[in-house]
Amino acid sequence: MTKSHSSPPKMGNNGGTAFVRINGKRIYLGKFGSAEAAQNYARCVAEWAISNTDPTTAGQPIGSITIDTLAIAFLDHVQKNDTSHYCSCRTAVKILLQLYSGTTIEAFSPKCLAAVQHQFTQHIGERGKPFSRQYCNELVKRTRRMFR
Repeated sequence: MTKSHSSPPKMGNNGGTAFVRINGKRIYLGKFGSAEAAQNYARCVAEWAISNTDPTTAGQPIGSITIDTLAIAFLDHVQKNDTSHYCSCRTAVKILLQLYSGTTIEAFSPKCLAAVQHQFTQHIGERGKPFSRQYCNELVKRTRRMFR
């Protein structure tokens, strides 16, 4: 889910290279101060202004998006971009959906996250033992990341 901003993203400078951060991703534009960087920045901002919504949720008001839809989009994103954490993200989503499948995103509160965290601590893993505290904390981080 992307955030809707009223002002366009700003161009940054990283060691002489211009970049812009859109939806949490850095897009490098070329040498800072060059015409190429300015042109690429203008193109990125124009594309950002046109498609400032998540394509998986386009046309839906935010209150009608369910956690199921968000979870599918999140797992697709992780599978494409962060394969090393896919298994733990899948575990977090599986336990989250056991409790809150069909719930809208707006109805999910910090108390709900605490309930999911408690469920992580009670869950018995494949080896017949409960998850460790460190792994439960990682699962909570992955769950929070999904909502970001």
